Amino acid sequence: IPINIRVSASVVDMVLTPQKPGRYTFHDVLYGSDPMSQFSLDVEFIDNRLASPEMEIDERSLEPVSDEQLSEETEETTVLFPNLSKEKISSNQILQLPIVGSEEELANLTVTCHHIDLDKEVPVVVDRSNPTMFLATVSPSNGGNYTLNFLLEDKHVDQSPISFFVEGEIYDDQCVFKPQPNGQVFNLNGDFVEFEVENLFTGRDVELKSKAKLPSETTVVLRSSKISDDNYLFKYCSTDLGKHEFSVWNKGRPIADSPRVVEITSVSNEEPLLPRYKGPPIVEGNSVII
Repeated sequence: IPINIRVSASVVDMVLTPQKPGRYTFHDVLYGSDPMSQFSLDVEFIDNRLASPEMEIDERSLEPVSDEQLSEETEETTVLFPNLSKEKISSNQILQLPIVGSEEELANLTVTCHHIDLDKEVPVVVDRSNPTMFLATVSPSNGGNYTLNFLLEDKHVDQSPISFFVEGEIYDDQCVFKPQPNGQVFNLNGDFVEFEVENLFTGRDVELKSKAKLPSETTVVLRSSKISDDNYLFKYCSTDLGKHEFSVWNKGRPIADSPRVVEITSVSNEEPLLPRYKGPPIVEGNSVII
């Protein structure tokens, strides 16, 4: 949906015109390079006029059903299943859904689960031992919005798809902290704290950002260096004792297990072996060499 931006003094207005009722999500909102909380609007219409929307500022986001889904024909069947749309669900919770229907219908029924925010399929295990009552099991490991699809010959049965929300952080599933050969994430190399982040999907672009939170509550932005096609190295020269918290985001979302914490118990008093600027700058034509 197009969003118009209006700026006045210290206020920014985001103006949109919803055409349908439902919950609308505002995501990937950045202040500079820092991700802000997602928020959503619950929109209703009364006599074809927009009612006052209710706003939630949290990590919840429920995108409205797409035009393609709305236009799909549904198949009238005897298939019945529970509606999870109003259930309180947490990440890694095991959901078991009994599905009843005729033996012929269930034999051809397909059940899929889709994470809307990450645009990825989530595995569904279907126990077909009882021909007239199946048991579908799904365990959403990530927070966010999901749909469960019940299909006969690629058509949704009545009441399908159903949408449900899982409480918890929406983690990026593309990148992970890469363990060292000793199984630890962090490598303490002199005064340097080093860790690697691995891209699990070769060929897919990454946009990594990282911050270190020091014992003094100060935060430091870290930069990565690409050491192979799918691996990125982060280094920080520690000068403080205590717990250091390292957070990594990919494309604005925290990667799994972020932040990670390491405790620094000793630092040297020597000057760190860091590159130094060797000046003064040299001017050559229209270029400056540092």
